Amino acid sequence: VVRTVSGSVWGDTMVLVPELAIGEMEGEEPYLFGSIGGLDVDARGRLFVVDRQAQDVRVFSHEGEHLFTMGGPGEGPGEFRQPDHIRVMADDRVLVRDGRWRFSVFSSEGAFLETWPILTGYGSNTPFFLLPDGEALNPSRPGKLVRYGPDGPSPDTIPFPSRGFDPNYLEVQNEHTHAYYPRPFSPSKAWTMTRDGQFLFGITSTYQIDRWGTEGGVFRIERIAPPVAVDPEEGAQAREQTTKAIRQNNNPSWDWYGPGVPSHKPSWRGLWPGIDGSIWVIRSTESTEVENPHWDPQDPDSGPQTIWQSPLIADVFDAEGRYLGPVKMPEGTQLHFSPLVSSERVWLQMFHELGHPQVVRYQVVPQG
Repeated sequence: VVRTVSGSVWGDTMVLVPELAIGEMEGEEPYLFGSIGGLDVDARGRLFVVDRQAQDVRVFSHEGEHLFTMGGPGEGPGEFRQPDHIRVMADDRVLVRDGRWRFSVFSSEGAFLETWPILTGYGSNTPFFLLPDGEALNPSRPGKLVRYGPDGPSPDTIPFPSRGFDPNYLEVQNEHTHAYYPRPFSPSKAWTMTRDGQFLFGITSTYQIDRWGTEGGVFRIERIAPPVAVDPEEGAQAREQTTKAIRQNNNPSWDWYGPGVPSHKPSWRGLWPGIDGSIWVIRSTESTEVENPHWDPQDPDSGPQTIWQSPLIADVFDAEGRYLGPVKMPEGTQLHFSPLVSSERVWLQMFHELGHPQVVRYQVVPQG
């Protein structure tokens, strides 16, 4: 157990300073993104970007120059229907997941090599994971990771980590459906895998992150962090919006029973594994009330006039569990998009002020 009571290695809040942006409103086709999916970088610093709308993979140099494009729309060898995530393998082969259909394997220079079928046809938005020995783990069955060897499918499966956690859901029933909605600000479980094939797992009610590998043994990171209160008006709005969604989607007569919205937020919200072995924990932060940019007084479905926003701040730990310090993420960072992060540089999908998507590479620097 590595427990941080106070202080940090960096000694200051870090911020992200953009040093390269790829993606334009107009111009050459390789620089026009429709819908960015997965990202990865190789040992040479080249950036691989999945465009789900164009159904291809664009490869850029470290300086942002387009080098070549892999794939394209279709069902033939080396073509894609629904590409979403990508990883560069240890031997420089490139593995691209094509939705719930198949994996496509390319050489480091873009030549198509082979395909692997996705077992069971079960789809998931969770990225697949790549182990150092070339094995891939894909969430292809409910609650299971299906193992793929360096040369294709394997019948072996690994269960998602759970530690017996029972989430606090709102249960909704009618004569046709049985649905569950997360209770706002209630604890949840979060897990992912590191680049060296170890699980990261935690229950967000407590600032504890466990790491373990296939050989057993648990390494735990703990941090003493003050609780973050839920503003009463913020809680009331969250309850109102959840009730509205349930009534619209499942049961018009549904009403809220049982415990209400918690008075405090969970200690943290999510996990990002760093490409350098660092561990990024997205902590809970205080919210402020701001104008809803999508509010339309003529459209009742545009949401409330004001919404509550909280800054996205990541607590960064090195591979040995030392607390490096907090990083303030840029406004517009999406929590559930899997970015590429390290203690020195970060790659994010962002949207330009004109609305078009970009991949932006940032340098991690002190706030001052």
